[in-house]
This record gives sequence, structure tokens and C-alpha cells, in this order.
Amino acid sequence: MSIKDGWARSHQEGVPIDDNGNPLPWFTYEAIELLESAEKSLWEIFEYGCGFSTLWWSPRVKHVTSVEHDLNWYQKILPQIPNNVCGI
Repeated sequence: MSIKDGWARSHQEGVPIDDNGNPLPWFTYEAIELLESAEKSLWEIFEYGCGFSTLWWSPRVKHVTSVEHDLNWYQKILPQIPNNVCGI
């Protein structure tokens, strides 16, 4: 299976996920596949807006810093955020 196999599920649920329900960033499938092939364990990611990309990056990199302006969204995503993620 490839990450593209989750397209129908993503469309149906309205969130970017693979066929197993795992989060995907809002990138093209080709970009995700390219990033998957890179060694990222020492990367430190900064992103504006936390969400599914945060959940996708966090198990793959050393640290994620995410800036989120929407308090309601932040409170919704917060229970899923692991320890290597900090928000501003």
C-alpha cells in the first residue's frame, strides 16, 4: 500500500490521513514520499499552524515548534501532541 491509498478516506473524512487513519501533511503525495525517504531524526521543524503536519512530523524528527493562532483548533489538537512538540 502507498500513502495514496488513503485519498478516498481523506476525502470522506475531510482530513489529510492515509488509509490507516494516520495523519498526513497538506503536501502532495510525491513530496511526502520524498520526505519519507530522507533521514530526518536530527531535523528541527518550525511551522506556522499546528495540525496534521505536526502529528506527521513529530515521530520523524527531533523537535517541532508550531505556531497556532486559533485557540479552538489548538485545544482540539493538543491532546494528540507528543512531548517533542512545543507551541508558541
